[in-house]
Amino acid sequence: MYTNATSKIMLEQEGDGFQVERGVRQGDTISPKLFNAVLQLVFNKIDFKAKGININGRKLNHLRFADDIALFSETIEELQEMINILNDAGRPLGLKINVSKTKIMSSEPEEDPVNINDEEVEYVEEFIYLGQIISFRNRQDKEISRRILNAWKGFWKLKDFLVTKRFPMHLKTKIFNMCILPILSYGSETWSLTNKNKKRLSTTQHSMERRVLGIRLKDKVRIETIREKTEFIDIIQFTGTRKWKWAGHVIRREDQRWTTETTNWRPRDGKRNRGRQFTRWRDELGKGWERLARDRAEWRRIARGPFPRKDE
Repeated sequence: MYTNATSKIMLEQEGDGFQVERGVRQGDTISPKLFNAVLQLVFNKIDFKAKGININGRKLNHLRFADDIALFSETIEELQEMINILNDAGRPLGLKINVSKTKIMSSEPEEDPVNINDEEVEYVEEFIYLGQIISFRNRQDKEISRRILNAWKGFWKLKDFLVTKRFPMHLKTKIFNMCILPILSYGSETWSLTNKNKKRLSTTQHSMERRVLGIRLKDKVRIETIREKTEFIDIIQFTGTRKWKWAGHVIRREDQRWTTETTNWRPRDGKRNRGRQFTRWRDELGKGWERLARDRAEWRRIARGPFPRKDE
């Protein structure tokens, strides 16, 4: 399939063909599989078993999604060693670490330098991994802000359908629920929403609904009346249900995936600071949720609204 592969560049006219001597064909459906196969060969040569973060006796040292690789380490020295091993293993197969796209995030204030091929890697307080902000500080507020911004961008791209009288409301409802709501709720299974952020999400949706109906805020039309007309899926109901289903799915797994292992993890070292605590992912699920979630039928029965009452 790749033997004697050629490409052409078209600007004002079609250029001459040239031989493809490296890489994979752009847009070829087999390209991701070929890349993953090569990357797997690299990790088959690597032994990270004794490195990483101790999670209930197992070492979490890396996560992979295509070429997005995250390495985990308890010390900077160990991290430097892991990077060197990965860099050396990938070089014979033509894979190089892009230093400009590589970042380091640390929970400690000390920032000892880490180098790749004599180039120093930048330290950051946050970065985006698989479409979400990863950070030790204030991640949730910033992620909600990104979701709201991206949702408005998607809304205005579809303004010719949503903010017009040419289309019936049932079509606008479908467009919103299928195109805008997923943008606004992307990654909501991992959220730990505060009341403040719930209000921000609801306010965003209410504003969009008023624009769809051509209603101004000063008209003082109740949101219940607006929702009866739009029939949009409520964002808080939607995100809560998704998280509820995901929590049950994770806790019932028995194949030792890291999603389940880290959810059940109780760190033995360190404790929470005094004073008001940050909302944790599990706090919204109520007490004893792990036991309830193992019964699929019961888990579905008690789910109503975003989450069941905390006294259950």
